[in-house]
Parts: sequence; structure tokens; C-alpha cells
Amino acid sequence: MTPSAVRRWGGFLLALTVAWRLVRWGLGFPLWGDEAFVLVNLQERGYADLFRPLEYGQIAPFLWVWMEETLHRIGGDSLRLLRLPALLAGVASAFLFHRLAFRLAPGLGGLLGFAVFAASYYPVRHAAEIKPYSTDLLVALVLLSLAVSLLLPVGDRPLAPRRRRNRLVAFWAVAFFGLGFSYPSPFVVAPIALALLVQARREGPPRRFLVQFVVLALWAGAGLALAWFHAIPHARAASWLREMAMWQPTFPPVSRPWLLPEWFVRIHSGYMAAYPTGGRDFGSLATFLLALLGVATWRPAHRGRVLWLLLGPLPFLFAAAALRLYPYGGSVRVSIFLAPATCLLTGLGLLALLRGAARPCRPERRGRCVGALAHGFLALFAAFPVGGIVEDLRRPYKLESDLLSQRFTADLAARVRPGERLVVWTTPGAPDAPDWLALGGSLARLRAQLHAVGLAPEWNAPPPQRDGLETVTWLVRYRDDDPTHAPFPEARFAADLERWREASGGDRDGEVLRLPLQGTEEIVLYRFGPRAPRR
Repeated sequence: MTPSAVRRWGGFLLALTVAWRLVRWGLGFPLWGDEAFVLVNLQERGYADLFRPLEYGQIAPFLWVWMEETLHRIGGDSLRLLRLPALLAGVASAFLFHRLAFRLAPGLGGLLGFAVFAASYYPVRHAAEIKPYSTDLLVALVLLSLAVSLLLPVGDRPLAPRRRRNRLVAFWAVAFFGLGFSYPSPFVVAPIALALLVQARREGPPRRFLVQFVVLALWAGAGLALAWFHAIPHARAASWLREMAMWQPTFPPVSRPWLLPEWFVRIHSGYMAAYPTGGRDFGSLATFLLALLGVATWRPAHRGRVLWLLLGPLPFLFAAAALRLYPYGGSVRVSIFLAPATCLLTGLGLLALLRGAARPCRPERRGRCVGALAHGFLALFAAFPVGGIVEDLRRPYKLESDLLSQRFTADLAARVRPGERLVVWTTPGAPDAPDWLALGGSLARLRAQLHAVGLAPEWNAPPPQRDGLETVTWLVRYRDDDPTHAPFPEARFAADLERWREASGGDRDGEVLRLPLQGTEEIVLYRFGPRAPRR
């Protein structure tokens, strides 16, 4: 493939993946459960309270949360505004990785690596959510780009001292700020910092090594202080996260080392490698194998240093997972900072595969054969963002229940008049079951949406006495018999409902709307008026 064709394909794929991000953000998908976990905290807390452990077990970097709180104070519950940092981070990440891929692997290898990234769904999805994962990717790419400029000379031209000093200052500035914006950023900083120390020891005067060591120590001290005062209290308040299906299987079985090989392959070929797509439990095996092939066949200049920059975070991530401090994969979101390495190595593995497939061609035609095969794969990768845009336009929501819940709250806001009561009755917490109001994602979504339309419900308020209903009351019966939560107490609700009816004078009022949302999720709306005065 000619250099001009490589450039054209790179620009085309960059435009497509950026357009996909912009379209998804512009469509304004309804709020969904994971975002609602964050939004409820923004709605009901101030800056100081957001530094304390958050509701719904949210463990988010405090500077990122404060940034979202600032936007919330400016624009209220505007989802597009609250998702704007994720969008900007997603767009910037696409441009940065486009440049980085061609810097590390000029030509077709870099193009295929970027094509894998451009076609990937999860970086696009997280670029339109009120979550910090898009920021995690951006911070990792900025750090990696600065590290490449510092550690990998272009040809025989080392960086001028002033430019090197400026980039070194920029790297450490991003590293320090990254502690407050991205929890996994230390996994990226640590191997780069060690490489900078080794470089300073080998190539520079002793003073350079000492300065690097002092800055690294200050960064580590800041990270430990932030962990002590912020991350650890948040983790203790959400200790149940370690037992979740997304976390528990990801911790390496260090006490049973004979299981480590199977764990290693299963984790690295699951959601951790879901680029451009994939799934858990070997669902991304093709990507994993291509990435291994890329590692085995790629021979860049300074190969050891390049692979260390790309794969160096893994031992630090493994150590954290062995201590049960951070999940090792299990989902794309918690390991999205590894996307640059995964996508680039997958593209390089694909290039090696294409070269192997072109060997039957005559030697003078092998280049054309590789180019022809590459064009086919690039067209396939381009179909992902095109198809993603079409699907988002056709179905502008993550879950249909998100859309129905949003419509319900808007309709409810039009029904409830000033001075009338709103009571939401849902599965109450029990000693032997999780507190569904505090943990349920679908109920957090309803809670945030009610706040967004200006309604302040009373949660699980008891029914009034027989003649104690003083104003029109709207009762929302919300159930979602998710098997991980306590079942809805039908008998108890039926008894309470009868008391509401008695307080309103019998059968004059009652069920107004029954709305199945999705699966076991259902909303029923009742209206009860005060008992008419007796003559």
C-alpha cells in the first residue's frame, strides 16, 4: 500500500470515528443506571460532600467529580453538558492515538492499529457518558505520547535540552493532575517513570537522575496521600464491589498458582481485549491472539523500550489486583487505559497475518497482495463506525427502559400540581438483602430523572390513617425483581394500597397508568384524592 493511500485511509477512519462520537453525544441518549449513580451525587451534594464516600458505591477521582459538579451548577441536569468532558476526551483521544500509532509503527502497521481503535465500540460509548473512563483513556494517551517523545529519539536527532525539559515538565504535570482525574493513571506513570530514571542514569549527569528520583518520590507521596484520604475511605464504603461479578473473577488466584495460566488467558481474551468488539470468557480470543502475534513479530527500533512503554502497566496492574485493590480487566471500562497498546499490537499482528497469507503470491507481487488484503480489512473496520452511527440514529438509547422511564417522569411532572404529594413505593431494604434504593441502578435512574423534572418524592412513606389524606397524592409502585436483589413484597404492598384507597374514600381513585419497562422492571401510577367531607 502506498504512503498516500495509508494517509488517506488514516484520515478517513479518523473522521469516521470522530463523527461517531459526535453523533452519539448529539443524540442525547436518555440517562442510564451507571450514569445515574454519579448524577444523584451531583444533584444532592456540594464540593466538600463529594470528597466523602459517594452513594451507590461510586469510586471516582475527586477532581473529575468536582469538574462534573461545576458543570452541574452551570447547566443543571443537562446531560449533554455533563457528558461534554467525556466527549472532548474521546475526540482528543482519537487524534492522539492517530498520531501515536503512526509514530510508533509508520506505514500499514500503524494504520491497522488505528483502524482497530477507530472501529471499537467501547471508547465511543464511554465518550458519551457521565463517567470518568473516557478521561482515563485520554490521560493514558497524553502520558504515553510524552513518554515516546522523551524516550524514543527520531533517527539520530535527540531532543534539544529546552524541548526535553519542557516535555518532562509536561509529563510530570499530567502525572500529578492525573492522580485527581484518573484512578488507573499510576499504572501508566510507573513504568514510564522507571524508564526515565534508567535513561537519566545512563545518559545524563547525576543531577538529572537525582531530580527525576525526587520528583518520582513526590508523585508517589502525593498518590499515597490521596489514596489514604480519598480512595481508601471510598473503597471501604463500597467493599461489596469486590464481590461483584465484574470484579471478583478478575483478581488473580495467587493462593492457587496452578490456576494462573487459565486465568491469564481467560482475562486477557475477555472484555479486556474487546477491540473492536468482544466479550467475556474468551469472547475476545481473536484480538488476544493477534496482539500476541504483534508482540512476537514486531521489530521496531528500541524494541524493548517500546514494548515496556506499551505493556509496562501490566505488572503494576497485576500487583494491585493481587492485593484486591483494583480489578484486572473484567470489563473494558476499568482497563480502557490499555486500549492504545491492545489496538496497536492487534493491528501489527493482523499485518503479520496478512503477510503470511500473501506468501503464495510471487515475490514481486507480495506487496500488492498485502495491500489488497489490507484494503479489505480497512473497509471492514470502516463499516463499524458507519454501522454504529446508523444504529445510534435508529435506536438513540442504551436500553429501552431508559427511554420509557424518561418519558414517564416527564408525564408525571405534567400531572403533579403544586401542593400535591408524590410517594414512591419500592422494595425496602431488609437485614438479609441489599438496600435496593441505595444500590439499584434502575431505581437510581428514576431518582435522578425525578429530580431533573423538579419532583421531590417521599420514598416508601407509610399510608395515612383512614381519614388522614389531606391532599391529592400520587403513588408510584416501582418494582424490578432483579435476582441480585430482594423480591418485591407483593403482600405488604397490597395491604398498604388498600389503606391508601380507604384514606381516599374507596374506589373513586386508584390506578392511572401501568408501564412495563424492560424485563422485570415495571411502574404503576396511582392517584388518590382526599376523602370528601361528610354532610
